Amino acid sequence: MSEEIKGVSRLLQNVVGRKVKLFFFDEEADLDLYDTVCTVIGFEGNWMKVEADVKKDHIEKLISVASVRAIEIAGEDA
Repeated sequence: MSEEIKGVSRLLQNVVGRKVKLFFFDEEADLDLYDTVCTVIGFEGNWMKVEADVKKDHIEKLISVASVRAIEIAGEDA
């Protein structure tokens, strides 16, 4: 049985697999992802799994959805 996704959950699901920039609340800032284009892998409850190439490393992180102030879809050239 499939449950219809509504509201914010629907918006969040639309960024899965896309390249984005995340903007955090100041007190929740994630220095690894500051000013970095990352890819949203998926959501696990109140957590967002992302991956990014930072400096010379490839990282995967679980971050709290509540720490994210805004999500911007990155341009094609990002």
